[in-house]
Amino acid sequence: MSTLEFDVGMSPEPWFIPYQASGLLATPAAVSLSNAARIKAECGPLGVMTYNETALPDFIDRNAIRKCVDHPSSTLQVESSSQKNPLQKRVCYYDKPYGCGRGNRCFQQCGVSGSGQWCWLAANHGMGDWVGCSLDEQCNSVNTDWGCGVGGQDCKACGCSCSGGDPPE
Repeated sequence: MSTLEFDVGMSPEPWFIPYQASGLLATPAAVSLSNAARIKAECGPLGVMTYNETALPDFIDRNAIRKCVDHPSSTLQVESSSQKNPLQKRVCYYDKPYGCGRGNRCFQQCGVSGSGQWCWLAANHGMGDWVGCSLDEQCNSVNTDWGCGVGGQDCKACGCSCSGGDPPE
């Protein structure tokens, strides 16, 4: 069994640790090989979401797990940055507790209050689709199904952190 460490400083949930050695990795909806190739092509540089299906808690909707692991903004070039993937590092952000950020996706402050840490929000307790928006108010996480994105070491945008790089807006 191998374990994953998030690149953005957050340990994986125990139910997310893939069992690569035992072959228990799953992709959304236990897709066939032909569908797996189609999903891989569709996700491209965002990568395909994998997880240990047998270890997922009951509150995770298996039919609502996103296909692509990384956040869509991970492929965007930020004007103020020369980084190819600006989400590998996050500047600490104190301006507001939540908002509509790059790529019209929701973010929220997380971690210790006042720490400046933030995360991109995803449905299905962090394993579903990234939460879209056009206004800051739409990102007030009153939806208890939303959470910081989960996705393992292949998801540069997942987890809660800040250390340097670009802000969410």
